[in-house]
Amino acid sequence: MSLVKPIVSVDNLRALQKEAMAFYVMYAKSELELGFGEKLQEVDFSAIACYFMYIKHDNPWSRERTLGALTGYMMFLFLISVYHPHYHLVPDLDTDHFWHTHIFLKTDKYHQDCQKLFGYYLHHQSHLTVGETQEYDSQGDFANTLLLLKKHFGTEALAKLAHTNAQKAATSGPMTTIINVSNCSPITSRH
Repeated sequence: MSLVKPIVSVDNLRALQKEAMAFYVMYAKSELELGFGEKLQEVDFSAIACYFMYIKHDNPWSRERTLGALTGYMMFLFLISVYHPHYHLVPDLDTDHFWHTHIFLKTDKYHQDCQKLFGYYLHHQSHLTVGETQEYDSQGDFANTLLLLKKHFGTEALAKLAHTNAQKAATSGPMTTIINVSNCSPITSRH
């Protein structure tokens, strides 16, 4: 069996980021989301998308899954900019994978991106260790995060995150049964 490596196109990765940004803008419900969208346009997410589509050898993601994860990550970053540290925000699993990769692929770039987006470094916390510092309800906090996403971006955006269509999302009951929950969130300290 011959392994053929795909050709990575920077233009294709930039096009994917533009498409994710177009979805973010399309789903945005107010000037607040659009204003943060201007900051998001200053961040280059193409290396992260490249990792999931081309470098992740065990199970590379499809373009559609990567697009959904990037769009979800952009929306999650918006929620952090508005609600952190007052609300305990928990991303879906694909968004969390995107976040981990953003942090670890180039830590110095993640730090610079946080400065652009929030004005401070955004720490990441796994809730496998959170019991020592605070109470944690992953399903409840995740449900609240989904309500905030719906408030700011609508049902269609939640369907995009669920990798499904708006009709299924609208009729399937709680979104927590459609989207896999992460066990991570931002740390509440800002130092």
